[in-house]
Amino acid sequence: MLAPCPSFAVNVGIPIFGLGFTRNNELVVCGGGGAGRSGVKNKLSSYRVDLRRKDLEEEAVFDVSSDEDAPMCLALHPSKAVRFSKDGSLLATGATDGVVNVFKYPSLETLTSVKVVENNDVLDVDINDEGAKLTAVIPDALKLVSLRGRTLGTVIQTVSSSTIHKKHTLQFRAFRYGSGLSENLGFAVANGIGKSKGGFIVVLDAHTLEVKQVRQVSKKPITTFCLSPDGSVLGYGSADFSISLLEAATLRVLTEVKKAHGFSITSMAISPDRRILVSGSADNTCRVVDLPLQFAPAHLNPLHTILLAIVVAGVLLLLTSYFNVDHLLKKDEQMVSILPMPTTENRIVDITPSIAIPSATTDAFTPTPTAAEKEEPTNFATTASPDPTIIVKETVVVKEEL
Repeated sequence: MLAPCPSFAVNVGIPIFGLGFTRNNELVVCGGGGAGRSGVKNKLSSYRVDLRRKDLEEEAVFDVSSDEDAPMCLALHPSKAVRFSKDGSLLATGATDGVVNVFKYPSLETLTSVKVVENNDVLDVDINDEGAKLTAVIPDALKLVSLRGRTLGTVIQTVSSSTIHKKHTLQFRAFRYGSGLSENLGFAVANGIGKSKGGFIVVLDAHTLEVKQVRQVSKKPITTFCLSPDGSVLGYGSADFSISLLEAATLRVLTEVKKAHGFSITSMAISPDRRILVSGSADNTCRVVDLPLQFAPAHLNPLHTILLAIVVAGVLLLLTSYFNVDHLLKKDEQMVSILPMPTTENRIVDITPSIAIPSATTDAFTPTPTAAEKEEPTNFATTASPDPTIIVKETVVVKEEL
């Protein structure tokens, strides 16, 4: 079950082409009507997001001349924006002439300039956490550019889009290096072309760019894409004007907002505290999504539960047919039957044996008669002598216990 995330839309008055968050969760938006007299201004605006009132409060505006093109992209530091290195010391740009420029920031001294493709656009760039490599995105490849050492400014590796999927023909659109919980991963967006339809997420090893997983996540092309600063959540907008959030580690769907906009979604960003997602569109609106502190864990599919129960029942049936259970049960009953039954009755048994015990005392005090005494009777009356045995009555108490 997907997590329900409340959201609201705010009209900012201009077509939006780029947005991002500052360190203190302020939203910066850029866009406009472009050069000419369309009547739509070109500007850069910052807003405070008010979730309670479901509104964006404009705090600052920078107007761009109507003689110039509208701002089409935006990068902010120190937010995890596409064109800044993690520590903010490098700034990378990609151009329509296929050239990638990397500058030291804030001096804007050129570090390197490299042409990664002929007669094509550079769609996206990102710098890894160490600031040692840059990945440039062109439609048919990912280009890995070295930013250090003797290989500075050279393309050291190429990942062709034709090798990504065996059944689908894909073109790359965006790339992000993971961070935090996904620091060892890289994430690329690819869209199907020709007979291949839909949007795909490609998970790569951040160090080798080896493809680890490819998954189709949308039936429509993906138009924009972002990663939360802690690397746990991945967001994208698709051509059906919906936005979705995935768990970065597993690509599990966390939540979806259907019909988030009425026109193409051009940009999106997640706040540094991972509590707010904002998407921008050419329909002049920002969609603000209130994210939970923690998404619910994945639940077991009911179908999987049924299948597991069937498997367990089958195993039990197999065991009962293999072993003679009735015989084992009878054996157990026999073993139980030979055990003494407990009783709570107490019996007292009197045992009174007559034991002839020679009287040592009598023998000791009885004189031995002489021969004359044996032959002649005594002159005085005598009393019958008692039997020189002692009768002992012995009482034995027996208590039967288990």
